[in-house]
This record gives sequence, structure tokens and C-alpha cells, in this order.
Amino acid sequence: MPVMNDRFASLAPPPIKTNMSRMPHAFQSYKPRFMKVFGAICVNSKGEVLLVHGRKSKKWSFAKGHCHDGESDLQCALRELNEETGLELEGKYSSYHKLRGGGYFIFPVDDDLEIKTNDHWEIDKVAWWPLRSLPTLNSNVDVSIFRTLMKSMKGEPEDTLEFLESPLAKKKMNTIKHCIDCSTPTAPAIVI
Repeated sequence: MPVMNDRFASLAPPPIKTNMSRMPHAFQSYKPRFMKVFGAICVNSKGEVLLVHGRKSKKWSFAKGHCHDGESDLQCALRELNEETGLELEGKYSSYHKLRGGGYFIFPVDDDLEIKTNDHWEIDKVAWWPLRSLPTLNSNVDVSIFRTLMKSMKGEPEDTLEFLESPLAKKKMNTIKHCIDCSTPTAPAIVI
């Protein structure tokens, strides 16, 4: 390391401190746009939810990912949905929910849509899961939050979209805290 002459020491910039705990709280939680995650929660008329299984993480989650340059939140969610499940949907969504891991658009979909994994690098399975038996183990935090929300739903699985669009669901979604459910895992309705 070169020795600095004392005469120029005052011109040297101060060392950069990267200790996040010293930053104001508002800046600690800031994420640049390219780091934000957006995804899709697809619900069919049977009340089943489409989940993807991560090859590396070994966890079930909603189709989601990071925005590319110039991409809107909705475009990101639709692109990730297509890459991970093969579904090509229009931009018509029924509601939007902010969960712990990202923002999710709720899409009502037909029962007979063909699903397939296009992104074999990240995803190894795609499956429709009945709402009453969403995976309890090996799922990411957003699926856990969603599962907790759905436990509070009154009515039949066919009422899912109506419930998700309600002010009550939006309020509950914002207050649910992630909890670890240690019950036994269940199997999906259909695995592709």
C-alpha cells in the first residue's frame, strides 16, 4: 500500500462506511427497482392455486421474479408467469396484493389451461394446489402468508376470487405475519 504524504492526506476522501445499521431506517429498506420482485397468483374456478417448485430452493412458490430494465410491474409478473408455467395471459388481473417477498397480481384463469415449465434452470415442477391443502412445509414465505389468509376465508373454494378482491382480504393480507406451520405436507392436485 503506498504511503500518502501528509500534505495530501486532507484531500483523500473519507473511508466509505457500509454499516447498514447506521443508515436511517427508511434507506435500509430501500430496494432499487431492479431488485423488486413481482409475480402472479393464478386461481382457477375450482379454487386451486398454481405453484412452481424451485429446483435449487426445493420450495413451492408463486411464479415470480425481478424486473428487467424498462419493464412495468405487471409486465414482469406476466413474463415470469410465462417463463415458469408456460401460461400466456392478458394483462387483466382481478386484484393486487403486496406480500412480504414481493407484489402479486391475482389472475382468474380457466381450469383447462395447459401448464408446463419453460424455465428448467430454476423450476422443476408446476402444479395446481387446492386452497385447503397448500403446502405447509417447503414453501416460501409468501405461500405461507397466503395460506394463512385463505384459512380466514368463509365459504367454498369457488368463492376465492371474490374473497381476494374484498377489502377484508386486503386488510388481513397486510396484517398477517409469517409463521412456521409444522404440520405434515400434502400433495398437489396435479403435478406437471
